[in-house]
Amino acid sequence: MYKKLLFLVLLLTVSTMFGQNWEKTQEDSTDDVVFVKSHMPSQFQLYSIDLDEIRNQLQYVELKDEVSVGNSTTIINFPNEDGTIEQYKMLEWSIMEDELQAKFPMIRTYIGQSVTNPSKSLNMSIGTDGLHVMFHRPGQAGMFIDPFTKDRSKYILYTKNNLPAVEGEFICEYKNEVETQTEFDFDDIPQQRSQDGKLRTYRLAVACTIEYSAYHLTNQGVSNGASLAVKKAAVMSAITTTIARVSGVYKLELGVAFSLVGQNQNIVFINSDNFSNNNPGALIDESQTQITNIIGVGAFDVGHTFSTGGGGLAGKGVICFSNNKASGITGSNQPIGDAYDIDYVAHELGHQFGCDHTFNTNTDTNSCGAQRNASTAGEPGGGSTIMAYAGICGATPNVQNNSDAYFHYFSLRQVYDRIRGVGEYNGYPTCGQIVNTGNVEPTANAGADVVIPKGTAYILEGQSTDDNSTPLFCWEQIDTQYSQEGLSATATQGPSYRSLIPTTSPDRYMPKFTTVLSGSLQSQWEVTPTVARSMTFAMTTRDNDPNGGQTNVDLKTVNVSGTAGPFVVTSQTSSETWATGE
Repeated sequence: MYKKLLFLVLLLTVSTMFGQNWEKTQEDSTDDVVFVKSHMPSQFQLYSIDLDEIRNQLQYVELKDEVSVGNSTTIINFPNEDGTIEQYKMLEWSIMEDELQAKFPMIRTYIGQSVTNPSKSLNMSIGTDGLHVMFHRPGQAGMFIDPFTKDRSKYILYTKNNLPAVEGEFICEYKNEVETQTEFDFDDIPQQRSQDGKLRTYRLAVACTIEYSAYHLTNQGVSNGASLAVKKAAVMSAITTTIARVSGVYKLELGVAFSLVGQNQNIVFINSDNFSNNNPGALIDESQTQITNIIGVGAFDVGHTFSTGGGGLAGKGVICFSNNKASGITGSNQPIGDAYDIDYVAHELGHQFGCDHTFNTNTDTNSCGAQRNASTAGEPGGGSTIMAYAGICGATPNVQNNSDAYFHYFSLRQVYDRIRGVGEYNGYPTCGQIVNTGNVEPTANAGADVVIPKGTAYILEGQSTDDNSTPLFCWEQIDTQYSQEGLSATATQGPSYRSLIPTTSPDRYMPKFTTVLSGSLQSQWEVTPTVARSMTFAMTTRDNDPNGGQTNVDLKTVNVSGTAGPFVVTSQTSSETWATGE
């Protein structure tokens, strides 16, 4: 009994001490700021922390093969944007093969789950580039902690909705490199779609150009005279930070994880390379050649190359194909931070896993029109999910500055088909290490189809059950036609409502309740029809399990009457006061 009490006292003491290590601070004129100024959020908080102390707290953390994160006994405290402290159960989840992890023991990756709200989770990496944390919060914009100063003594906490649009133009192109690729009709697949309770881990080979390496060596303050081993460790740390975030999102959304291959350091180039950094068309072929030649065609499942050249390019659905599975590149003159990790890298890898673009805009005066895909164009404007074009379609079609870290209904379906070699990708090769998680997907019930009056707000109501967690809900309109009117109440086709971050509520007000309370039935990206039309919605349920998420989906048709409506309240035409109980 004494030992148990002593253990509890020590555990509480450690937890309290760690909470106290997050000390709010201010920017000082002498700070050597490493956080990219052009990425500076409009609102943020600064904290000073002791990184060595954090490492000590995690010295005996459980490993992913020992327990699930929900059963971990290691609890670490993290600050929220409102200044409160929240406890997270932590688990070390290495995204390196054992051989590579042994070479870089100072680089570690973790997952976490909130003690008080298990639907909240995090991904964290610690390396030569400091501490990086990405928080996943239902119904809220992503939250991040990243180094603020070059000495890693100060850290910045911010949320994605406070980030500016990334300066410069990022163009994503993709090509069908598989000759058997054909046009595919989503209506050919039954509406009930779910995952299969498996976690798929793919061996990922990430190469980089010398320009990418130079950027991160400068960012981390590595001197020119440092050894090659020191330089490679610094660049590997930067690569790991990006892949930790990407893998965290893919694991939650798709039950897909990544593991950097055992010889990945051999495709981290420092002094010279055989890459065309500023030529995406050449670089994508060089990526396939160099990764295959150095890593070996049988030693990886998917490959990708990082650069500082502008833009991304990837082959569609090329994972597992020996002759083009490394046909993917992502370049940015600032290859760091959430925009690079999620908007760009997660996006380009999405193409390699079979995804098309999901934005609907077809405006010819910006970069988006030529990249629109008609069969998956369910998001109005430039869209907001990973496979859309958030922030890069020009002022008029832009829904928001940056992508939210989740996949649209269409993207989920395409990845599910690709990793199983069915549907659109029937007969395609599959690969990866597959483990049965025992995690059963949540149910999904969008309810019966309905008819509503025109010009009237309405609520989409759904239901779901999950034995292991509180499910998240995401209602998305999946009408893909392009309307010359754009978002208009009189449009008879195409999307009228944007996608929103999944939330714990099964119901979605159309439009937002705050819009209705303001006396309007439309906002910029939510428009209530005033004419007869039919709309189809997908309700996707997510169990949000950080050990490997599962999803399910159900469809619902909403028919708008052209003769009935709008619905109005005809009583209480003048001011009236009621007493309680009347």
